[in-house]
Amino acid sequence: MELEKTRLVAGSLPVCDWCLGRQFTKNIMKAEQIGVLTRGKPYNGPCTFCNNAYIRRKEIAKEAAEALEKYEFSTFSIGIIIGYDKINAEDEIRSKLKLHSGIAIKRALVSLFRKELHVLLKKEVVVWNGEALLIIDLVHQTFHIETRSVGLLVRYVKLQRGIRTRGIKCLLCKGSGCDQCDFTGMSKEVPSVEFEVVRHFKSVYGASKVKITWSGTEDDNSLVLGKGRPIFVHIINPMLRKSGFDRVCLSINKKIQFTEVRVMDSKPPVFDQLKKIVLYRLKLRDNLTDEQIRSLEDYFSDREATAHAGKKRRVYNLGIKQNLNESVTMTAEMDNGLSPWLILGLKEESDIRTVAEIIPRANIIEADYDIIDFKT
Repeated sequence: MELEKTRLVAGSLPVCDWCLGRQFTKNIMKAEQIGVLTRGKPYNGPCTFCNNAYIRRKEIAKEAAEALEKYEFSTFSIGIIIGYDKINAEDEIRSKLKLHSGIAIKRALVSLFRKELHVLLKKEVVVWNGEALLIIDLVHQTFHIETRSVGLLVRYVKLQRGIRTRGIKCLLCKGSGCDQCDFTGMSKEVPSVEFEVVRHFKSVYGASKVKITWSGTEDDNSLVLGKGRPIFVHIINPMLRKSGFDRVCLSINKKIQFTEVRVMDSKPPVFDQLKKIVLYRLKLRDNLTDEQIRSLEDYFSDREATAHAGKKRRVYNLGIKQNLNESVTMTAEMDNGLSPWLILGLKEESDIRTVAEIIPRANIIEADYDIIDFKT
């Protein structure tokens, strides 16, 4: 009965010996031999099912291996794109002849090229989630390669004023990336932390894209010091992995530097528990009185305030460091989600008493702040 069905398959459509034999075995390495034996002689014509991919397997695998050469990976997965007409033609024959054994064309080709490329690359082949994913497109005779993302916990310090946290879109490419913006999608004419971070990690990892999960922002004219603000950097489709990390430079320029770069799981961390220490500088018309100093320090001792989106955040303490020559410096420790301007009461409305109300506002000529450290 199986021999008769085999001959019916061979007589219905032009199929190679491998595609003929695998209708009756799950061992793709023996499929060609079974096809020759049941057909009675070797067949060298075109194949309706695999489009001669089996005959060209060595050539295709070699080209695929060459395409993977510029990527750094230790494990890889394989996917196959084959025309629906090939799949439908095989399904129709199998249904018509009531064939229940064997292995379907797409699964067979995946298994075939896993074995071929494992021999060539001498690297571990995994079913899914390899560090590299190779898609062999047999319809267009091309290869598409994607690599597993790399996640980095990064801390940066901002050592120059007048630098934005977030970048603005490049006017030429509208964010898609071009020569003008060093393929970051952001204007390099407007200095930003985001531009510098994306440009650096995109370059050292040879990545197609870099995304950042922020732990908040700071004022353009504020410095960020101490251990630095933590962010999560998502490296998408990197060509390099370990050697990319080895190329990371902590001091990328005089304006933005990294204090920590650590590989971590690709899931962004939660920054809710982060606290920041803010240094305020106020220029006054008159020095603060002792009573005003006590009022400020007492009021902002473990004080809850409403931040953006209605979330409750706390100021843990506020201390006056200097009160001299009509100028005041003070530090405050607060939850990261709380805007330093909200506490001052000069640029943002607040649901609590602000520094400007206690001093009072008429006594303040100007004010600014820096973030001098972060705590967890």
